[in-house]
Amino acid sequence: MAHSMDPLHFGMNAEALFLAYQIHKVSSKFNPPVVPQPMLQSRRWDWLRDMTWASHETLEAKREYLMGWFYKAPFQDLRREDAREFLAWMRYGINLDGLSTHQQEDLHDDLIKLESEVNEGKRLATRNANEIPLPIMRFNLEPLRFRVKPLPFYGVIHGIRSILSVALPKNFGFIYHPPKDSSKELGYWFRPATDPNASTNKNLIFVHGVGGMGFYYEMLQELSRESDGNIVLLDLPFVSLQIADDIPSIQDQVTSVTSIMDSCFGKQSMASFVGHSFGSIVLSWMVQSRPERVANCVFIGM
Repeated sequence: MAHSMDPLHFGMNAEALFLAYQIHKVSSKFNPPVVPQPMLQSRRWDWLRDMTWASHETLEAKREYLMGWFYKAPFQDLRREDAREFLAWMRYGINLDGLSTHQQEDLHDDLIKLESEVNEGKRLATRNANEIPLPIMRFNLEPLRFRVKPLPFYGVIHGIRSILSVALPKNFGFIYHPPKDSSKELGYWFRPATDPNASTNKNLIFVHGVGGMGFYYEMLQELSRESDGNIVLLDLPFVSLQIADDIPSIQDQVTSVTSIMDSCFGKQSMASFVGHSFGSIVLSWMVQSRPERVANCVFIGM
């Protein structure tokens, strides 16, 4: 650098090209509206709706929950049209004007239920001609806000992963099994039981949160030392600050976890699941759709 500006120019050009590529990818692949994935087969909409309201005991709590979706606007500003638009998205993942006649008829019962829960059974006021609709949080319909990290950041993250790929087998006996199809399957690390006579109820699956497995090194060290049973560490590169575009669907992830259990623990086996932060979502999917494979769960918060 003391004798030439070429390295600086090269770095700046690389960053500019990388930024342009990321902006193009987000605008072309991630920003178009999408229909949310369907609920797991074990869940019904009416059950989900009723349990959502039942989880808030007081009128104030129910109103606070509902208006949180409207960016905490005052409840008195809520109109019947706003509630219908919210319910159309909550149930079908699209705008109200995109619903079929049959879907709009089904939505009527949801609206009556909402009014009974948050407005003491009274009909919500309709919107006046001079009133504008309340904005609603709808993650699949709103433009994606994003920040691109500089290239050295991703170099460090991928470097940490490379170090982890060496340290886990060397220090703890974990072997990495990459997915055959990253768009439908999950990769994982597996350490067989250290005690040949270990009970099958010691099977353990750990699911990391945002940031990746590198942030759990000390915990993995303790797990490996304290547990003599089979251990699987699920790998979720799409929430690991890495450059990873492939995200398996909910159903594909559940199927992949089940297949991993069959391979590592045996057919129809059960396991104890431990999930931190985002990883706890995977646990909830397994509890809902494969309860016969779940021995128990540990949900670790932030």
